[in-house]
Amino acid sequence: MASWWGDNDILTNNDDLDDIELFRSPRITIGVPCNSPPQLIKNVMAGASAYSLRLKSIDYTLKHYIDRQDINKIRNPNGELISQVTSSVKESIIDALDYLMSIRKPDIPSLFAAGAALVRLQNTFKGAALTLRTGLHFETIAMERMIIEQLAWIYRIHDFEGDFFKIEPSSCITPFKTLIPNVGNLYGYLSKKLHISPKDTTEYIVFKDNTLHLSLSDFTQIKKDAYLLLILVDMYCIVGEYIYSDLISKYKYLKKGKNNQLLPSKGRPSKKIVKRFEKQLFEK
Repeated sequence: MASWWGDNDILTNNDDLDDIELFRSPRITIGVPCNSPPQLIKNVMAGASAYSLRLKSIDYTLKHYIDRQDINKIRNPNGELISQVTSSVKESIIDALDYLMSIRKPDIPSLFAAGAALVRLQNTFKGAALTLRTGLHFETIAMERMIIEQLAWIYRIHDFEGDFFKIEPSSCITPFKTLIPNVGNLYGYLSKKLHISPKDTTEYIVFKDNTLHLSLSDFTQIKKDAYLLLILVDMYCIVGEYIYSDLISKYKYLKKGKNNQLLPSKGRPSKKIVKRFEKQLFEK
């Protein structure tokens, strides 16, 4: 079971939608890899503009139409921070899967099912990265809630003796608290937000200049969603190592506590990434 999101083959390792930054003009929209240098963006825009305007010379278009633009002013400053978060999410999932899938595993049905779900879960992280990058608040928390349920199910069934397919993910949250004590509060928060009660209308209906406005994307909310996604990546790493803990001699995300109980390590790399972005996402 290999991760396709983490495919490092040079012939197939292309930028995906979650790695693309869009630039719009009245006639065209182009997509380039995030954090592309301004001159590359200008060159691509010149080629696309020349085509759409039916101009024969790309150099002429670049000189008279594109070079005068300040790409950094066109760029969304908030989007740059979120793209850094989603890139870290992707890299962390890839690193975790490369590490976990390299472990030699016994042929146990429940463990195989848990591992398969762990690999498949990268799709949900990818979906959350896409909704986050496009400013979709409620859609992102729907993905995040799904990730928690899947991680709880993986934790619950990895050593289950019996028909683990009959176990509903939503019923696994309480047992999951043994490994992640605060998961109940987080799951409850996401569930409450997801149902969009009347009180939540203030998150997308705002009063400005004596007029009601509909806000489809609020960066304050998106920053919170980004932070929660980083926390879920941390949980993913913890759960992934936990289900294979009997097969590992040296832990990367866990430590042994009293009575040899496995606990998340305070110095785990996934936690350090959360802390690093916490300052950027919530600085005043």
